[in-house]
Amino acid sequence: MPIFAHTNLEAMQTGLLHLHSFLRWAIVLLFLVAIFKSLGAGNKPFTKGHATAGLLLMICCDINLLIGLVQWFTGTFGLKLFQQMPMGIL
Repeated sequence: MPIFAHTNLEAMQTGLLHLHSFLRWAIVLLFLVAIFKSLGAGNKPFTKGHATAGLLLMICCDINLLIGLVQWFTGTFGLKLFQQMPMGIL
């Protein structure tokens, strides 16, 4: 096992945590953009700009969900924590 394997794993987890946190704010911003774009349109027809705002919002949400699942299954505060607990604590 390489000497720096543990450090690389910690760096990856830290990077994923920062990306997950950044995407949270990107989702809030894109959600507000999509809402105000739809409300500001009034009775105008649905345009490609509306679809693009919704698509970007959906892509960010899906990526954030996948990163969160990776963190939960590989991180120290997710599945590993529950596996180490005795059943009486749950």
